[in-house]
Amino acid sequence: MTDVVASPVAGLTSADSAGEETEHSLLSATSAGEEGSDGDTSGPAGAAGKPTDHAEVMAAVKKQVEFYFSDANLPTDKHLLKQIQKDAEGYVPLRMIANFKRVKALTKELTVVAEALRSSSLLSLDAEGTRVRRAAPLPAFDVGDITRRTVVVEHLPDKPTIESVTQLLAQYGRVVMVRICSRGNTSKLPAWLAKAVESINVTMAPGEFALVEFGSEEDCVACVTKTKNPDNW
Repeated sequence: MTDVVASPVAGLTSADSAGEETEHSLLSATSAGEEGSDGDTSGPAGAAGKPTDHAEVMAAVKKQVEFYFSDANLPTDKHLLKQIQKDAEGYVPLRMIANFKRVKALTKELTVVAEALRSSSLLSLDAEGTRVRRAAPLPAFDVGDITRRTVVVEHLPDKPTIESVTQLLAQYGRVVMVRICSRGNTSKLPAWLAKAVESINVTMAPGEFALVEFGSEEDCVACVTKTKNPDNW
């Protein structure tokens, strides 16, 4: 596996050898990654390849849609949040969810999506089975906490995948979410996250990059301190 090289951003104080917590906002890493192809910009860490068995398809659809509505994804999902806020009860059309690329890659049948979600304890369908929402309200989220657990991965190969980036960085800690972004285009990100990316005080490489959220600040710091890029120190 190719080594990952990381660069600090404004406000970062490097961790010492004992792994003490550091002060930082958003961190920048560089990676050679692995080749692959994926149509979505974000997804749950560790997602598997396309299943073929009906039961496996159902399980994969449920996992993917639960991720879309999860505490990890929803706070940074500008489009889905906007759709949820349009409805007083927090429902979104099931057809819209079924048209998301990673769901369509699993099945093109709306009835299969509905059937898969009926067994979810995290999601709720309306009586007609045409709309879906979270079973529990979205808790308040801390913008600072998310950015303190996030790295920006650069120098990705052509068509990077969520799975390949997850595999590459899992050696440094628990990867919660990977989001693939295009250079110079952060319009799909919420304003606070786009601003954090734009505030990075190192020269970012051309091409696509990934926003990778770790499960803890310690994991995030480990990724950066173990992969320091001397050119940016």
